[in-house]
Amino acid sequence: MGGCHEEAILLLNEMKALGFVPDIITWNGLITGFTKTGDGNKGLHFFFRICQTGIMPNVTSISSAFAGCALVKDLKLGKRIHGYVARNKIELSTGVGSALISMYSDCGRPDLACSVFSELSVRDVVIWNSIIFACAHNEQGVTALNLLREMVKSKVQPNMVTIVSILPACARLAALQQGKEILCCRMSRMMRKKTAFVDIVRSWL
Repeated sequence: MGGCHEEAILLLNEMKALGFVPDIITWNGLITGFTKTGDGNKGLHFFFRICQTGIMPNVTSISSAFAGCALVKDLKLGKRIHGYVARNKIELSTGVGSALISMYSDCGRPDLACSVFSELSVRDVVIWNSIIFACAHNEQGVTALNLLREMVKSKVQPNMVTIVSILPACARLAALQQGKEILCCRMSRMMRKKTAFVDIVRSWL
């Protein structure tokens, strides 16, 4: 959608000229469309256009806004939107929570990602995968592995995303801790066998 920004503006103007007021679904389509194609700046532009109209952003708008902040690595703006969520008591659903964790991760702040994770009362596999990925890809391998242990203890079933997320942590720790290479090897062999993978993790709890 790199060349569609002007067309989107034109479409909005035409809707207004015809007496149609863009609703939240229209705005979300624009925000999500741009962020999903890698244009965080334009996605954020339309997010703030929503705010200017007086329409209350919903969980889709906010999740996409966090994705936009992650794309442009704008930690300051991400914190501002996080503050907006807190002030307006918007629930940290799976979509918003995982997007917020990912935003802090992509901005190089796994500590803030962990802080968000600790506030979440409902932690499904998507949330667990987000925080494990955040730590594993920010050189917090020990924390990532500890989170994996907690995930299994919480009886949340790891999936393929979990396995792919944790492997970088294992690879880094292998150079520092004897025996982790064995774990990584066994994990990679079991990538298609989630039950066996859970058994492996339980064996070193």
